[in-house]
Amino acid sequence: MKNFIMAAFLTLAAFFIFAADLTAAPAGGTKANEQLFRAIYPAAPKSLDPHATPDPNAWPIIMTAYNRLMTFEPGSAKPVPALARRVIVAPTGLVYTFVLREGYTFSDGTVVNSEAALFTFDRLMSSEVGQLYYPHLYRLEVVGPYTFRLFLKRPWPPFLASLALPQASLISPGLRNKPPEYLNDHTLGSGQYVVYDWQEQTLGLQTRPDLVSRPPIAFAMFHYEPDPQQRYEKMIQHSAHLTIDPALPANKPLPVKYQVKKAPSFNARYVAFNTRRTYTKMQNTRRALSFIINDAFKDRPGHMKDPFPTGLFYNAPRRFNAAAPAVGGTDPVAQGRLIINEVGPPAGPLTLVYKAGDALLAADARLIRDTLAPYGIILDVVSLEGALGRQIVETGDFDLYLDTRRADIPSADMWLGRFMDGTSSIGGNPAFFNDEKAARLVQEISNLAGQPDDGPNDLLRVENERAVMVAELAEIAMIEAPYVFLYQLETTLVMDEMVKLWVNKKIEDGLTHPMWPDIWPIDQTILKAVDFRSGANPTGKRPETQSTDNQAGGAASAKMPSIQSVLGSLPSQAEKGMSMPVSPIPSKEKKETRIIQEDLAPPPLSTFSGEQAQ
Repeated sequence: MKNFIMAAFLTLAAFFIFAADLTAAPAGGTKANEQLFRAIYPAAPKSLDPHATPDPNAWPIIMTAYNRLMTFEPGSAKPVPALARRVIVAPTGLVYTFVLREGYTFSDGTVVNSEAALFTFDRLMSSEVGQLYYPHLYRLEVVGPYTFRLFLKRPWPPFLASLALPQASLISPGLRNKPPEYLNDHTLGSGQYVVYDWQEQTLGLQTRPDLVSRPPIAFAMFHYEPDPQQRYEKMIQHSAHLTIDPALPANKPLPVKYQVKKAPSFNARYVAFNTRRTYTKMQNTRRALSFIINDAFKDRPGHMKDPFPTGLFYNAPRRFNAAAPAVGGTDPVAQGRLIINEVGPPAGPLTLVYKAGDALLAADARLIRDTLAPYGIILDVVSLEGALGRQIVETGDFDLYLDTRRADIPSADMWLGRFMDGTSSIGGNPAFFNDEKAARLVQEISNLAGQPDDGPNDLLRVENERAVMVAELAEIAMIEAPYVFLYQLETTLVMDEMVKLWVNKKIEDGLTHPMWPDIWPIDQTILKAVDFRSGANPTGKRPETQSTDNQAGGAASAKMPSIQSVLGSLPSQAEKGMSMPVSPIPSKEKKETRIIQEDLAPPPLSTFSGEQAQ
C-alpha cells in the first residue's frame, strides 16, 4: 500500500503532458530514454481506482490507462464520441443510447462491449464518486453486444461532457477475479498505457504490449515531491520535461531548454454569505460586504469580475461581465460604506470559517478580517478540520465561508447552477441561497437538452437559449450577492522545448484548463496512419503475442520512427493549431499499421532517485 497524501492541487490533472526527450542521449547508447517522459508533481495519488476517490492526483494516470465513452474535441472542451461510435439522445433528455466501436480490448484481453459498460456503470453508481458526479444516473439497459442505454432521473445538459471525465472510465469486468483493492495501484483499462511499477514516490507507465502500434512515448515516469524547492532541484538534476508549481530561485536563470508559463486554472476562490444568519440574510448587507471584500483582492492575479473562471466556455469570450457591479455610477467601496453606515455593524462578531491546511487560504481569511475591521465588523476566523469541520459547514454554523471550488466540467450550467440551486446540499450551495427566479432558471437550464440528430440549427438554438438563461442567473448572483467571487488560482508550469509550444498555444487560445489528453506535442499528421487498437479481434480471441498481465514488469515492445526528423519537415502544432488525444479512436476504415520489432525494457524507477540523471 502506498503512502497516500492529501491532494492539495486541483489544477494538475489538466496539465499532464506526454513529451519525448529528443535531445539528450541516454547512458549506454540505447534508444530507450528517447521515448521516456519524466514529470515531477507535488502529490502522489491516493488510489488509481477511477471510482475510489475524486483525486486529481490520479487523473493523469487514469486518463491514459483507460478510455471513456466520450472525449473532448481537440482544441476545446466540447464532448465528442470516443469508445462510443454513435450517441443518440432522446427528446426528453432522459435516455442516452450508445453504440460502441468494435475491436477494442482491455489490457487483460477482455473485450470492450456492453457487458463491460454494464459492469463499469453498476460499479460507478454504487460508489461515493458516482453519487457525487452522476447523481441523476440510475439505470443501464443492454440492447445488444455493443449497444446499451443510460437512463437519467432528470435532464442534465453536461451529462455527455461528464462521460469524458476520469470517473467515467470503462473498467474491465476481469476485475471480478482480482482482489478488492487491486485498482488502488493497478490498472484494467483499454487505454494505451499500464502501470508497470509504483515504488514510494515514483510511478512508472509503459505502453501496452498488445497494441498493434505504439504511441510516440514508450515510457513515462512520475516523481511526486511535495517540497516546491525540491521540485525545482530535481527537475534540473534529472532533466525532467515538466514540473508544476516549483519554487524558482530568485536571480538565477533556468537552463536554456526550459520556459516558465503561468496560467489561470478552473480553481476559483470565493466567499459564501450564510443567508440564514441575521446579518448576512439582508441583501443590502451582503452587497456592501461584497463590494468591500472584492476591492481588497482587486490586485490579486486572476481577480474575478464575474462568477465564471476564465476559459470556462471552451474558447468563447466570457458571457457576463460585471466589471462595475455598483449601481448609479457610485464607486463600489463608497457604496458599501454608505450601506454599512445605514444598516450599522452587527451586534457582535461574525464567524468566518475556512478549511485548515492551506496557508494561502489562511492568509486570505486574515485579509478579509483586516479589511472589514475598520467598518466595525469584527470577524472570528476559524479553521476547520475533518468531520467536525464538515458538520459546521453542513449545519450552517457560520456567517462567512471561504473556500476554493473547481469546475470539474467546463460548463456554466454546472458551475453557477451548483452555487445558485436552492435545492442542492452544501456541496453545491454553501450560502443556503434560495431565490425563486434563480431556482426556476436552474431547472429550465437543466431541462434544455440539445438533440444531435435534429441537426446543428437545433443545437445552436438550444445553446443560445442556455446562454441567455445562464447570463440571467449570473446577474442574480451579482445583484443578490450571496457570494464574493474573488480570484482564480494560478498554475506555474516549467517545461522543456518539446512541451512548451503546445502549452503556450493552448493558453493563448484561452483554453486554460483542457483535459490533459488534448495537449499533445506531436503533430496529428505523424500518427494519422497508426491504428491504436489492441491486437485482439472483435470476437475477443487474443493473439499469441499479447501479454496476460497488464502489470508485467517484462519488456514492452516498441518501434519508433525518427520523430525529430518528421517534426523538422512539418509545421509546428502551434502553427497548425492541432492536437492528438493520448488514446485516439480510429475510424472504421482500414488503416496502415507498423510492425513491432524492437523490445525495450521498462526503465527502473530508481533512475529518479539517484544523484544525477541516468
